[in-house]
Amino acid sequence: MKIIKFIQSLKLEIHNICWPKFYDTMQITFTILFSSILLSLILWTIDKTLFFIISSIIHARF
Repeated sequence: MKIIKFIQSLKLEIHNICWPKFYDTMQITFTILFSSILLSLILWTIDKTLFFIISSIIHARF
């Protein structure tokens, strides 16, 4: 009996959830995608710059 009551209350709670609209979901998705791409490009640039600087220092010593 407790399981049936739990499932019924669960169904009621699911209907009370305020789900985001499609437009909001797409906007958030593209924002996260754009931010991820931008951050990866920034980190890649920093990595290549530091690699160039460090390799220049190492090769200059020998």
